[in-house]
Amino acid sequence: MHQATGYRLGKAVRRSKVEQDQVLTSGFGEFQSPTCVVVKRTNPCVVASRDDILEAYRLAVKADPVSAFGGIVAFNIEVDEALAKEIREFRSPTDGETRMFYEIVVAPKYTKKVLD
Repeated sequence: MHQATGYRLGKAVRRSKVEQDQVLTSGFGEFQSPTCVVVKRTNPCVVASRDDILEAYRLAVKADPVSAFGGIVAFNIEVDEALAKEIREFRSPTDGETRMFYEIVVAPKYTKKVLD
């Protein structure tokens, strides 16, 4: 099983969210390319794999922005500064203005600068 850590700002992680993390990370071993998965209420909604994790993230969110908003976004590679900035600044494809919001961002690891 792929080990991952989830981070959520400002609140304790609810049990249901931890269970969603487990659902997310259990299937990541199948993907060799950088991959992003969007989950809402324990249901994987979108999976996108590309050589560039930023492109995979954008494709996943654009494919189902409604499910992505307020859900969990997970990656099978380290979240670095560029990816963290993209997650923070990415605007909803539905209106082009609203910043996307995720309950939890899950990844196998995060750079120190991202966590600071």
